[in-house]
Amino acid sequence: PCELSASTVLLCVDGAAPSTQPLTAASSQFTIPGLSVGSHNLVAQFPAQIGLAASSVTGSFSILQGAQTIAFPNPGPQAYGVAPITLTAIATSGLPVSYSATGPASVSGSTLTITGTGTVTVTASQTGNAQYLAATPVSQTFVVDQTAAAKPTFLPGAFGTFTGPQSVTLKDATVGATIYY
Repeated sequence: PCELSASTVLLCVDGAAPSTQPLTAASSQFTIPGLSVGSHNLVAQFPAQIGLAASSVTGSFSILQGAQTIAFPNPGPQAYGVAPITLTAIATSGLPVSYSATGPASVSGSTLTITGTGTVTVTASQTGNAQYLAATPVSQTFVVDQTAAAKPTFLPGAFGTFTGPQSVTLKDATVGATIYY
C-alpha cells in the first residue's frame, strides 16, 4: 500500500499509509496522528530525485501509556452532622476518579457522608485504561469534631414550693438534643 509521489515521503505504519509528509531538506520529524499504545512497524519511503535513487528505511517503535496525576483538594475540618460533601478530585487524563474512605465516613460515588467524630481519610484513585497508566492515589485526612454545643438559655419559672410543680423553659437548644436533669 505504500506508493510514492515525486515530492513526498510516505510513512507506512503497520502496513497502512496514514501519513504523507512534504519532502524537504529540513524535515527530520513527522507526526502520525491516531496511533494506539503498543508496538508499531514503520516504513519510510523516499522518491527518486535528480541524481538520487528511491530508497526506504524500516524500523519499529513503541507508544507507551501516558502518565496521569490526580488533583484532590482537602475538604478541611468538618463538624459531625454536616450535610454530605461532594468530592472534587480530577485526573489529568480526564478519566473518572473513584473514592474510598476510612474512619467515621462513607462514600457513594463522589459523595462523602460523615457518620461520626474522629479522623477521616479519603483516598482518590484512577486505575487507568488502555491509553493511561494508573495514577498514584491521593489521600486527604481531616478531623470531624462534634457539632458545636448549643448554649441554651435557662429561664426559671415563678418560684414554687418544694412540693409544688416547677416550670423551666430552655431556649435556643439544639433540635433533637437530650436534656438531662
